[in-house]
Order: sequence, then structure tokens, then C-alpha cells
Amino acid sequence: MLNTDHLSKLGFFIAKGFLDNDLCAKSRSEMSLGSKIPAMVTSGKEEIIKDNIRRNKVVQVSASTISFIKSRLLAIKPMLEEHFNLSLTDCQEPQFLAYKQGDFFIFHSDRSDDPVKPEYVKARQISVVIFLNSATSEYEIDSYSGGSLKFYAYDIVSDPSLKKAGFSLSGETGLLIAFRSDIRHQVKTVTSGERFTIVSWFF
Repeated sequence: MLNTDHLSKLGFFIAKGFLDNDLCAKSRSEMSLGSKIPAMVTSGKEEIIKDNIRRNKVVQVSASTISFIKSRLLAIKPMLEEHFNLSLTDCQEPQFLAYKQGDFFIFHSDRSDDPVKPEYVKARQISVVIFLNSATSEYEIDSYSGGSLKFYAYDIVSDPSLKKAGFSLSGETGLLIAFRSDIRHQVKTVTSGERFTIVSWFF
């Protein structure tokens, strides 16, 4: 399991405490009360439910919460542009995701050049994940176990010996991590508790 310092050295953008504990708690509370729909994956130009690939929920939150998070994300756009040496236009509407025990998302990339994919998928340049609670090895209130964010090592370090290796990160309340959207990654199975995150994509 890598820490954030290691990931920074591998080219990831890391912002600890991007959201403070109170904001994370407020977001988790709103998500706990919000209506939830199964998360989907893209198949061609369509979005479908395929729970052998992805099993988690998208949570509906207020328009004001979405707007607030998007404004916070756009505030760091200049830093992301400098870090990744890219020119970015905007970010897609943030999604609020909940992973309960048994939920997961297998290896995938957020961006594709496949002409049959939707335009919003082909446009993505930088993926962002904000953790709203922390992963712990033993049960603690408002935490979860399992559910690490794992990256496909060969997409980061072009070393043939790493073709079956991965780099994993455990969630930390308030942490933001950003990475190029073509890097393959997965969410390992949550073994207890509920994992709350916010995701978005800059284009």
C-alpha cells in the first residue's frame, strides 16, 4: 500500500485536507439521506448496469452541494494544468458515490478514444477522487475497510516487469487525488462499513 508521498513522486496530484472534516461529515450525512441509483458503465454509446463490473450507488444530493463542490474543483484547475502540463476547460458535474460492503469497481480507465464511446468519455483528461471518509483496518465509526483505490502500475511506470503489479491507496478523509484519465484503476471490494467519495473529470 503506497502513501500519498509515493504517489506524488509517481506524478499524481495530491491535496490533503481538500475538504475539512466538517464538510466531509456534512456531505456524508446528506448522502446517507439521499436517494441512490445503481452506478452504470458505458457500453458503446449507452450506459448500462453491469454489476459484475461495477457495483456501487450514485447518490443524489442537492444542487447547491453539487455547485459548491464544482466551484472548489474549478479553483484548483490552474494547479492541475501546471502539474499535468495541460490546458483544461472545465470539469464534469461531480458524482457522489457510495460503496457498501461487497461493492467494487474492476480495472477500468475513465477516458477512451474508442469512436463508439460517448463524447463526455472521450473528452476526459484528468480524473479526480475526493475521499469523504477514511479506510481503517478495524471498525471505527464513519469509516470503512477494504475499498482501496488501486492503479495499474504499467500505465504509470513503463516497466515490463510491472505488467501484473498495482499501486494501492487507502482513503483518507478530505483527501483529493487527481490522475490522468487513461490510467487504469479499480476500487477493491469494500469489506465493512460504507465508502463515500466524490468524483469528477476535467476536460
